[in-house]
Amino acid sequence: MRGNLKKDRKLFPIIDFRPPDILVLKGSFVEFETSLKKSRENGYVLEQCDEPELLKAWEDMRHE
Repeated sequence: MRGNLKKDRKLFPIIDFRPPDILVLKGSFVEFETSLKKSRENGYVLEQCDEPELLKAWEDMRHE
């Protein structure tokens, strides 16, 4: 499991991570791509992530 992005009551499972910044998420009806940086800036939280490369990218953005 790659993890989830969460904000408020919305939960988006992460299907794929394409370094350095692209996430593929599962929405209600479709899969879509988004920017890891944009997601973080918009207040989304990374949850239940066990992919080291994604965790490192997420943490590195906190220090920018």
